[in-house]
Amino acid sequence: MAAAAGDTALHDAVALGVEQMKNAQNSRRALIVISDGVDNINRLSRGELLRVATEADVEVHTLVLAEVRAGKRSPVDIAERQDGIAFLGELSKATGGLSFLIRDEAGMAAAAEKIGRALHTQYVIGYRRGGRICRNSGCAQRYLVLISYLFWSSNICWASVQNHFAV
Repeated sequence: MAAAAGDTALHDAVALGVEQMKNAQNSRRALIVISDGVDNINRLSRGELLRVATEADVEVHTLVLAEVRAGKRSPVDIAERQDGIAFLGELSKATGGLSFLIRDEAGMAAAAEKIGRALHTQYVIGYRRGGRICRNSGCAQRYLVLISYLFWSSNICWASVQNHFAV
């Protein structure tokens, strides 16, 4: 893999990607970020990026490239990079995405496969408020929870839908 070089406005780029996802046709949105973890010329703070990404309801998956540059790195560069990698993991976790440290091409392929599998095997839980039920012992609220699960495996696709009532 090639070494990263130059300045990177990572927070701004991710925020722009999240903003673009608002125009996506599908209601389910995911963004994959490939980075070395370094953000050295941003305008957005980490807190602002976390807020933007979580409010947009976009899963942010991060693939962080392991160090490939030869030569000595300053302790400050190493600390900034490690801090950036930790933040990307935090961003993924906060948005429901996955985070991977990529060491080679095989690692990149494996991470992409895991993200694809996760996107195809997640389920959606919906909620609908039901009517009020009153008996001699008092009143309770009735809820309908619809659980839908979709699974893809090779050329086979199966779905399961279950209704659960709670009183």
